[in-house]
Amino acid sequence: MAAPEFDVLLKTLLVGESGAGKTSFLERYSDNFFGERYISCIGIDFKIKTVQCLGKRVKLQMWDTAGQERFRTITRSYYRGSAIIFIAFDVTEADALSKLDHWITEVESWAPETCTPVVLGCKIDLESKRKVTAEDAEAFAGLRSLPYFECSSKTSIGVDDAVMGAMFQHFSGQPNRNRRRSYPDKKAVKGVQLPAAVSSVENTTPKSCYC
Repeated sequence: MAAPEFDVLLKTLLVGESGAGKTSFLERYSDNFFGERYISCIGIDFKIKTVQCLGKRVKLQMWDTAGQERFRTITRSYYRGSAIIFIAFDVTEADALSKLDHWITEVESWAPETCTPVVLGCKIDLESKRKVTAEDAEAFAGLRSLPYFECSSKTSIGVDDAVMGAMFQHFSGQPNRNRRRSYPDKKAVKGVQLPAAVSSVENTTPKSCYC
């Protein structure tokens, strides 16, 4: 019998408002691609990528969900079995943090207790349009005992750190949503220096993402 191609399968979910940057984040991480033209995600899509993390071969099954109200009933069914959930927001939207509480409540209501939720600020390359500061976002996440990362899918800054940092935290045994998750002596907003064992291995995309 052939040896399995991975040690651990992690279901990863991206949730948040429509236009938050979820699809661009997924495409940059899985395909190293960024599309300048914005097309809203319709329903659900996914990609698969295999990486090394802390000596484990991890197969990431990454689900991109639509943020529109009419799709939220469908989205809720995908919380089941999730190991990591990225709650994404657009840092150029002034009211983005106020909308995040809805998504955090969704995660608390529908996701497994063992999942690792992460707040993810997107579009930090748009510095002149930025409305939510890194300090405010990190404080918001900290008050809710959630880790915070931010990234630019356009420039790729912070994208790998967010995914690898979330996995590192998940495997470090800190999935409980009622506990403060933080990296000692590190600013989560800047990413985290991960062990040398963490590296990308393989990218497999079962289908193209048209959302």
